[in-house]
Amino acid sequence: MIRSMQISAAILVVAAAVLVFASNASGAFHVNQKVHDHVYNNITLYARLDVHCKSKQDDLGLQWVGYEQEFVFNFYPNIQETTLFWCNLSWEDPDTGRVYSQGIKAFTPGKCLTDCYWLAKRDGIYFAKDDGPQDYKWAYPWNS
Repeated sequence: MIRSMQISAAILVVAAAVLVFASNASGAFHVNQKVHDHVYNNITLYARLDVHCKSKQDDLGLQWVGYEQEFVFNFYPNIQETTLFWCNLSWEDPDTGRVYSQGIKAFTPGKCLTDCYWLAKRDGIYFAKDDGPQDYKWAYPWNS
C-alpha cells in the first residue's frame, strides 16, 4: 500500500515537471519567472512623474520619479495566472500648471514574460516588453 502511494506521488511530481517544462519550452506563461516592471520619466526636465502601483494584494505606495529616472518593481505572478498590477501616473506641466494623469494596466498575464517597460513622455505613455525599450509603442494618452 505504501509502495503504491510512493509510486503515485512520484508519477504526479513527474507529470507536474513535464507540464512546467512544456509550457516554458513553448514560450507560454512562466509561473516561476520573476517579472520586472519599469516606469521611466522622459516628460521634461522640470516635471516629476508620480507613480502609484498596486495589485489586489500589494500597494506599492506613491513613488516620485525624476526626469530620466525610473521606478522598478518586481514580483512573481501567481500560479493561477491571475496576477494584475495597475499604476496611476500623473505629472504637472511646469509651464502651464496643468495636471495630466492616466491609469495603466502595468501587468496582466501574457502582457510580458520577464520585463514590462513603460515610458512617460509629453504626448502619452509608451509600452515595450521583454526584448527591451528599443521597441516602444504608443499605448495611452494623458487625461487632463
